[in-house]
Amino acid sequence: MRQIHPILAQASGRPTGLWILTIVCLVICVGLGYFGWKLLGRLRNLEAAARQKAPKAPPAPSFSPELGRLRADLATLQRRISMLEKASPPSPSATPPRPTGPRREITIPEGAEPPIRRPQPPPRPETPAARQAPRPQEEGVFYMAFPINNYFLDKGKSLSKDNMVYRFKVNGDGNEATFSVSVAGPQLIDIMKRVETFLRPACQEDNLPGSAVKAIQTREPGVAVLQGDKWLIKTKAVIRYE
Repeated sequence: MRQIHPILAQASGRPTGLWILTIVCLVICVGLGYFGWKLLGRLRNLEAAARQKAPKAPPAPSFSPELGRLRADLATLQRRISMLEKASPPSPSATPPRPTGPRREITIPEGAEPPIRRPQPPPRPETPAARQAPRPQEEGVFYMAFPINNYFLDKGKSLSKDNMVYRFKVNGDGNEATFSVSVAGPQLIDIMKRVETFLRPACQEDNLPGSAVKAIQTREPGVAVLQGDKWLIKTKAVIRYE
């Protein structure tokens, strides 16, 4: 006969105590499992909350070639604006623009003294560069450019000596005049290039022109007589190159 363990023998003799022990073990296992499941769920909840509270890393900036070129152009434009502001500072003496609009009438109540009007300062005289005073004209004096053969055309006379070569002075009744050469500065260079046209038809040379003529001196004035629309050369002027 097989031998039976003493504990089993006792348990077999007491079936009620065995069932109670089994139920207690089951309850303990279920309790431990439920406690572990709850603990695991709580740990998962804590981990999710920690992830939500953790700061998110900022997204990496994306670099665009167009954006880089725009930034470079903006920096260049700012440098040019600063250079222009330094090169042309605002003038402190610039007068502000006058306000425009309807003129308001000022009424003075009865019994009140009228306001004192201050005298206006006289206008500032204009500078010679702004306005050049007209040159006084000599009576009986006019100018001619050049002769044609042995006469000057009367319609070619001018009251201004600009771009003219000869100065005429009318004598007596206005039909006779004396003339002389009146040139200087850059105009003299052009005259010396065309002596045959400007000088020799109306002038007699006292000497020959050199390589660098600085002035033409009239030693004796010439005489011209008005006939119709021409001033005929009666006597040539005597000139000297200097």
